[in-house]
Amino acid sequence: MLKLQTNSALSAKTFQKYRTRIKKAEKVLAKMKYSEYRSLPYQDVEKLLKQIQKFKTGFSDIVIIGIGGSMLGTQMLYHILGESLQQNSNATPSRETKNKSKNPINKSIPKFHFIDNIDPTFIASLGEKLSDKKKTLFIFVSKSGNTLEIVSLFKLITGGAPKWFGKNWNNHIIIITENKKGFLYKKVTENNLSSFKMPKFVGGRYSILTAAGLIPTALMGLDIRKLLQGASHVEQSDSRKS
Repeated sequence: MLKLQTNSALSAKTFQKYRTRIKKAEKVLAKMKYSEYRSLPYQDVEKLLKQIQKFKTGFSDIVIIGIGGSMLGTQMLYHILGESLQQNSNATPSRETKNKSKNPINKSIPKFHFIDNIDPTFIASLGEKLSDKKKTLFIFVSKSGNTLEIVSLFKLITGGAPKWFGKNWNNHIIIITENKKGFLYKKVTENNLSSFKMPKFVGGRYSILTAAGLIPTALMGLDIRKLLQGASHVEQSDSRKS
């Protein structure tokens, strides 16, 4: 079996050997628009948290629809941390817990579902997994707003939304995109949908630190301030090494 290990001494020696080149590369990168991802750990999320407050109650299920980096980071956090938090929040507090705490757990965290394909069998099975279709929130994530799978699923779900949710069906849809000329953004304007902007020059692998990852993460009950704090520690650590 192949065994991978990190040799910190070797890493430090390598960094030291190429220190000048790395510093020069960092200065060049800092001047480029594509370095926008480096500022993500230091963003202020207080406004974002206020904007999504209305989505923290009234939903039994949240469906995230995206491809690749637009969804994978969020999916990872949910299965590692959010899923257990959701199960604990939905558990009935014991008599002992009630006696010890003046504020027992009484706020349920929605169950999350993730869609990254248009397989008809998979899509058809989603309805059986939802706790309550009428209390479901759909979050569509596409930087371009034109991703074929996302557009197809948007048309499918919004086609049935008025029947499921009534005249206020648009309150069950969130769009996260960057391109104002894209299909999804046009639908935001036409239907008065809630929308959040993704940074233009941030690639998929860093999307977890943008609205694409922060909004679902906050809705699953995790502290996004701590998530960003952890990212900043890593970024600072890498800077010190170089």
